[in-house]
Amino acid sequence: DTTDTTYTTDTTDATDTTDGTEGTDATDATDTTDGTDATDGTEVLCGEPTGDGTIGKKTLLVKGGETFVSPFDAAPAADGCWVYFTAIDPVTHHGAVFKIAKDGTGLVRLDADGKFVAPVSIAVAKDGGTLYIADTGRVTGQSDVGVVFSLPSAGGTPSVHSEGTAPRGVAVVDGDLYHSGYQLGEGGASALYKTNAPNSLLVSNPTWDFAGITGDASALYIVTTVSANGQGRLLKFVGGMATPLSGPLRVG
Repeated sequence: DTTDTTYTTDTTDATDTTDGTEGTDATDATDTTDGTDATDGTEVLCGEPTGDGTIGKKTLLVKGGETFVSPFDAAPAADGCWVYFTAIDPVTHHGAVFKIAKDGTGLVRLDADGKFVAPVSIAVAKDGGTLYIADTGRVTGQSDVGVVFSLPSAGGTPSVHSEGTAPRGVAVVDGDLYHSGYQLGEGGASALYKTNAPNSLLVSNPTWDFAGITGDASALYIVTTVSANGQGRLLKFVGGMATPLSGPLRVG
């Protein structure tokens, strides 16, 4: 069931097995999940780039079942050792946040149950110590339209980081936190925020529907749909201007 499965990609290990477990790569016996070299104990980075930047295959990392169902989003740690992801607890039906090692071992739940409702997007702070989660369904004393939560990456109780903007996508880009949502006081226009205290509105548009975001030091990239026809677009945002890069796209 691909809807209950979290995947990772690896361009250097082409030996995953058909039952969803990762096989052993005969050409790379040095990479372990704790950041040490299996042959001589010297430290290596889990996220050291070894491929050519292309995606050769996808490898099953973890499959939902008794622990979680319906994964929403995933984000890797900066060193590549861990993957953080959001999903639904199949018993309580609350949202939940998990981490798992890059080899598919060590699945751990990180949040105190009951805080999350629909944690649709997750991002990792630049220093790796904090996770940011956009929850579209959470109701607080001040907001009934969703919350951006912060959560220690080691686990704990989530804290409200930002509210009142109906957040959808969240991303850490060049050390700064951004999220997509809505400008609710202005007729519900879709909006992009730099998530400081308070939120800093970067752009809004009543005919677009901003969703997923990512970026680098030069630009932000936003997946959006056009309200009139539901067709998707990929936008590039630089210097206060959003420019379509591609589309129409099928989104969902």
